[in-house]
Order: sequence, then structure tokens, then C-alpha cells
Amino acid sequence: MRNKELKALNHLKQAVTNNLGLKLLSLALALILSNVSRQPTVEIRVSDIPVEFRGVPARHEIVGTLNPTVSIRIRGPENIIRGLNPGQISVVADIGEKEAGDSVVPLHPEDVVGPDQIQVLEIVPRNIRLHIEKTETRTVPLRAMTAGEVLPGFELLSTRVIPPTIEIEGPRSEFEESKEVATERVNIENKSSSFEAPVDVEMPSPSLRRRGNEKIRVAVEIVQKRVKRRLTKIPVLWTDRSTGDFLITQHVDLEIIGPQAIVESITDSEVQVRISTSGLPEVTRLAVPVVTLPQRAIRDVGITGIFPPQIRFKRSASR
Repeated sequence: MRNKELKALNHLKQAVTNNLGLKLLSLALALILSNVSRQPTVEIRVSDIPVEFRGVPARHEIVGTLNPTVSIRIRGPENIIRGLNPGQISVVADIGEKEAGDSVVPLHPEDVVGPDQIQVLEIVPRNIRLHIEKTETRTVPLRAMTAGEVLPGFELLSTRVIPPTIEIEGPRSEFEESKEVATERVNIENKSSSFEAPVDVEMPSPSLRRRGNEKIRVAVEIVQKRVKRRLTKIPVLWTDRSTGDFLITQHVDLEIIGPQAIVESITDSEVQVRISTSGLPEVTRLAVPVVTLPQRAIRDVGITGIFPPQIRFKRSASR
């Protein structure tokens, strides 16, 4: 009899201690489920729930309604409902079968993503209107932008973007207004010499995106402040003149532009105006003059006008 009692106690002990971890976990789950089942059920309305769209057709995109939201009425255990935060609920709508154009996307309770214990009772609005367009890719020119003023006595001569174009993509309608893309502004405040600067670009619309990651630079050319000057009565030289030929237009006026110090230092005697008629038809009586400036002015000084622009001459009657 004593042995039977000991065996019974051993069996009981093994039943309690075998798989003790699993038994404790089962007990904890039972307590949790019991607690949940005793929670009162409540209903609330949650606003500003974001709507996401999946299944957008390839090379298409949604235009206009980029971040729609809805409100939903839900029911569930009070502790779950009261503990919700905005990041736990969203609406995911499938638009895989939609085509380009205006569309209406119905929203269903099964589109709501959230905790399993909640029940979706209502979605407001029930439909979302969308406009879907084809995605296009285009190459557009870049336009350099600057900010500030150069140092007094200097001027901004030119800006150049390297590379001059970029490839962008986006909905077709956006390209109707977007003929070019501007760079961010390059600061030229109190600058007195040319330089290059790396820049980003500013898309004219949030729907447009840049393709590729090539670095972009703006080359800024700054020169001494330029002035215009008119040189008068510069004599014309006929380099291949024959005996008996004579010039009808014997003098011209020139308008030049360049750095003030160089422009003001040029004298009339340093400037040459000449014509050559050896390659012209015999009946021709007009020639375009060639102007030569002094060596120190060739690089920085430009000719903006010759008055008159053509030289009249007369050939010898004996020719």
C-alpha cells in the first residue's frame, strides 16, 4: 500500500513539472484572453487616416490628390481602442486595374489595416477621386540663378551651367508649363573674379523628378565693369587698291565695349579699318570692313557697331 501511494505522488509530481515553461505560457495567455474578453466594447471615430494606393500601373502616376485622408468609425475592446495611435491604422486601396484619366476608387472595410481586434463600421468618404497620368521623360535646359551684387567696379558678364541640360520625369501635364529648370541661386555678393560652384536644381513642380545623379556646376564670369565708347572718323585703308581706284567711304565710326581702363586708353591711331576687294566680283561696289584693335584690347574689348557697316568704293574705268 505504501508503494502505491509513493508511485501516485511521483506521477502527480511529474505531471506538474513536465513542460513547465509551456504550461506557464498557456496560463499567461489564458489570463490575457480572459482579461480581453472582460473588456467592454466601445465605438469611436478616427479622423485623418492616410490612404495609400498600391498597384499603380507601370509608367503611370497619381496627379493632384497626393495625400488623401479619410475618417473611419471602428469598434473594439476598450483597452485596444483607447491605446491606438495614428501610425497603427491606414487604408490601402488597390488601383491596379485603373487606366490613365479620372477614376473613382471605392474604399472597403477590408482595405483598413490595423489591429486584428478592431471592427471597421464606416469609412468617410466611401470613394476617392483620382487622376492618373502617364509618366514622361524629357531633357530640358538648365538656367543659372544668382543672388547678390558683384564688387563695385565689376560686372557679371555671363553664367553657364555644366551640363546645360538634365533629364527629368513626371506626369505629362506638368511638362506643358515646365520648359526649363532653374538651379539654386549662386552667391556672387562682392565677387570680383570668375569662379565655378556646385549647385542643386529646383524643380518647378513637386511632381517632377530628376533622373540620374550627375553633378551640376555653374560657371560664373565676372569682369571689370565695361563701358561703351565711340571712336569717330577712323580712316579706311584699301589694302589691294589699284591705280585709279578710289574710296567713296573714307572714314567710319566705331562703337566698342570693354573694361573701362582699356577702352579709355585706346587712341584712334591704334585702330585699323581696312578692306580687300581682290575676291569680289567686278560689279561689286560695297565691301565689309575688317577692324583691328591694339593687342592689349583684343581679348577683352568687343566691337558693337561700325558706321556705316559697308564701305563704298569705285574701281578704275580702265579695269
